[in-house]
Parts: sequence; structure tokens; C-alpha cells
Amino acid sequence: MTEPVLLQPDPATLVVSYHPRHGEGDAVSMQFTDRASGQRYLFAATPEVTDYLASLFATATQSQRVRFEADQLEAQQAERR
Repeated sequence: MTEPVLLQPDPATLVVSYHPRHGEGDAVSMQFTDRASGQRYLFAATPEVTDYLASLFATATQSQRVRFEADQLEAQQAERR
């Protein structure tokens, strides 16, 4: 398994689009440029996944589970230094 890659979108480059499809189901996409690498990325998901991610992002700052996972990641990063 590979290590996760941290992507940090430049807010000025975010583009969100809705793509109606016939037969395959609709999609929502997000394009952005990563601040660190300058690479352009495209993420696409179903509207249902998009709604789910939106609720996760909206509640992340108050979530004990998210805070716990962030603390674990921080500890792992500190060990590597």
C-alpha cells in the first residue's frame, strides 16, 4: 500500500461542475491546482457521494473522530522527523 499524498488545493483555482449524464448517472467534479506541486487535479463523484463528502467536511472541525485521526497523523509525522 502506498503512502497517501497530501493535496492542498489553491482556493483561487477551484472549479466545481455538474455533469448530467444519460444512462450512467450524473456526476459532480472538482478541479484544482495543488499549491505544493503546481499540478492540476480532477475529482469526480456521484451527487450522493458529493453530498456525503460535503457533510463530512462541514462537520469535521467538531468531530471527535476526525480530531482523533488528525492527532494520530500528527504523531506519526512527528516520529518521522
